[in-house]
Amino acid sequence: MRFRKFFIAVMVSTALLFSFKGSTTNSSHLYENWAFGFHFGGTSFFGDLADYSGGIHNTPFSKYFYKDMRKMGGITLEKWFAPFIGVRGSMGYGHLQGTKETSLAWFEANIFEYNLQAMVDLTNLFFGVDRRRIVSVYSFIGMGMTESRSWKYSMTSGEIIGTNGFGKPREEGGRNIPMTETVIPMGIGANIFFSNKI
Repeated sequence: MRFRKFFIAVMVSTALLFSFKGSTTNSSHLYENWAFGFHFGGTSFFGDLADYSGGIHNTPFSKYFYKDMRKMGGITLEKWFAPFIGVRGSMGYGHLQGTKETSLAWFEANIFEYNLQAMVDLTNLFFGVDRRRIVSVYSFIGMGMTESRSWKYSMTSGEIIGTNGFGKPREEGGRNIPMTETVIPMGIGANIFFSNKI
């Protein structure tokens, strides 16, 4: 919990610092190559309480892929230190759902995720540096944490039959501790530049 508060404080204060730095003729490299952004998308659960979980049937071409899809969004802050290497901090909040008809049960969860990633600009690395490019492809890998609370329901009665992420408070009168797990985000992405600032 302390790490989460520290991570949020660093991201927000850094974003505010560089958003309102103003214009100056003596620009420092510290203020250059920063980006602040928003992300929004869908979540799908692959696990023990999902129909065809993890199977080849659960693809974007299957009805099960969209059946329990929920929403998630957040913010990112990134800094490029060179044409090839950068770091990005990301945090987001969203919902997750899974249904398994053979178990006559389904669940809902609230998720908060925060992570730090290393990025490599593949376009600059393999094709040379060109700041006039409209599209830039990059890869990323990182590490972070998720904090979640979930509720499991019976499909026959609609009643709650289980919960997760409601651990004991660290101190008397404190808030219950959510379930915390390590995540390793990785993948390939692309930036599209509409202008020097967007």
